[in-house]
Amino acid sequence: TADHRIKAAGNLNFPTLQVTGSAGDTEHISDRPHLQEGGWWGVGASVSVPIFTGFLIQSQVAEATARQRETQAVYLVAEQNVRLQVKDSYLEMVTLLEQVKVAQQQVLIGRESLSLASQRYKLGLSSIVEVTQSEVAVTAAETRLAETQYNTKIAEAHLRYAVGGS
Repeated sequence: TADHRIKAAGNLNFPTLQVTGSAGDTEHISDRPHLQEGGWWGVGASVSVPIFTGFLIQSQVAEATARQRETQAVYLVAEQNVRLQVKDSYLEMVTLLEQVKVAQQQVLIGRESLSLASQRYKLGLSSIVEVTQSEVAVTAAETRLAETQYNTKIAEAHLRYAVGGS
């Protein structure tokens, strides 16, 4: 559209030709109603040559060119925003997948620590406080794992949206 506006503004530099024509019949106004006197016709033409327009045409071309550049800039910004959104979503997804692996390891370590604390408690080598603290640590690790998995699903949806999926 912007290219067409520039071309249309540039075409105003060329001469224009306008042609007008008409034709018809006349009836005689008398007591003989269907008597025709004859047909008539007329043709007119005008040529307009832009000799000096006060730089109007040049200004219109410059304005159309500026609007084209503005439209291109808006397009480039939108394109860059989409690319940035895709990159951000991808990197967030990769980061969260690594965090899921870490959270899974923390859960395994927490369960192992709870098992050891329980065995030490059964043997009388530690107090119930250590067992309770290990249970709290396992619960916290499982909660972080669940949150990270949830955030990964959200990041996956964002990535699908960013690349145009559903």
